[in-house]
Amino acid sequence: MSWESALPFSELPKISNVAFIKDEIAFVLNDGRTVYRPVAWSKKLFKATTKQRQNFTINGFHVFWG
Repeated sequence: MSWESALPFSELPKISNVAFIKDEIAFVLNDGRTVYRPVAWSKKLFKATTKQRQNFTINGFHVFWG
């Protein structure tokens, strides 16, 4: 059984918060896990100021920076 079929879409973990830690973006999930990705993977965020990085909205599964 693959993870795609293990949970219905409505039960998948959602992003509850975002933080920047050194050179990584931390996506905090509502199931207690945190997923880290390098900031360098996003040219926009890599060049952004701290204030610009804090200007985001979360819709559960996506994060949008303004």
